[in-house]
Amino acid sequence: MPDPTQRDARDAEAGNGMRVLTLTQPWASLVVLGCKTLETRSWYTTYRGPLLIHAAKGYPASARMQVTHPRFSDALTAEGQDPHTLPLGVILGQVTLTDVREVASPSVRAILEARHDEEGFGNYAPGRFAWLLTTPVRFDTHIPARGALGLWTYQAMAVT
Repeated sequence: MPDPTQRDARDAEAGNGMRVLTLTQPWASLVVLGCKTLETRSWYTTYRGPLLIHAAKGYPASARMQVTHPRFSDALTAEGQDPHTLPLGVILGQVTLTDVREVASPSVRAILEARHDEEGFGNYAPGRFAWLLTTPVRFDTHIPARGALGLWTYQAMAVT
């Protein structure tokens, strides 16, 4: 039986309509590296399943400052990523979106207690939602693509 992770990566490269979430760096890399397992959003989604992670083309000064914080730079460096040369405008890899919970839920609080750095990587203000991301896979070759707000579908025509 073929490895479903490999199939999903091939589907992404072929543009076979996979769901994508665009994140600003350094958060996009932290997700694909498995350092960040909760992505906080102001909105809920019913979608569950494979999710490509796209690094936004823009890299605001506030995000560039975040990467200088030891929490961020140490996590990236430990995974072999240079915090100062993060890729932009590309699909980095994929995760599986397994659940979405309010940030105040006991399951989210338990993850934050178990993974001490996790809380520093997200916005856990009341009323927000935590997306549980599992099985991170970093693609060996990044896929150039335009990003979009919300969840979007990757198609070959979206390649820049």
